[in-house]
Amino acid sequence: MAGIPLLSGPGFFVEDLGIATHGVVQPDLVYEVGEPLPAGAAPATDMLGRLYGVDLRFELDYFVTGASDLERTRGLEALKASFARALVTRPGEIFWRPTYGIGIVDFLNLKATTAMIHEVKNRIRSTLLSDPAVEALPRLDVFASADGRFEVFVNLRIAGQVEPIALAVRRP
Repeated sequence: MAGIPLLSGPGFFVEDLGIATHGVVQPDLVYEVGEPLPAGAAPATDMLGRLYGVDLRFELDYFVTGASDLERTRGLEALKASFARALVTRPGEIFWRPTYGIGIVDFLNLKATTAMIHEVKNRIRSTLLSDPAVEALPRLDVFASADGRFEVFVNLRIAGQVEPIALAVRRP
């Protein structure tokens, strides 16, 4: 199952698999409001921005707009990018947040052992559940692929969303 790449680097990529619905992954659904918004009300994208945040778009480097500004992402896209960065950031890499991050890239090319699988699951749980937007992790699969290397699939139940977001971390 292939998804939309959120972040990639040498020897890994983090994919957005879409919205997970009863074990079946579907593309993200956009729910339209049936009535027009009242005058002066913020459009839906601004509500999502307020709910899930606004961030700079980054995939190995920042994106620059035609006006020479750094491109921003908002709402669920900003939240997914934040989760992707949490997965690849090594604990201790950010000076002012020494316990932040999972460092999944360090494990991807190693042979998966039971102890390592438990370590990765514990890091994922503690890091992602510390985000106030995450209500639960209904699915967290860390396992050895056919060649014995790590693969990670995680579903995150997000505040304000009915169905969880599905992410995967794999080697190309």
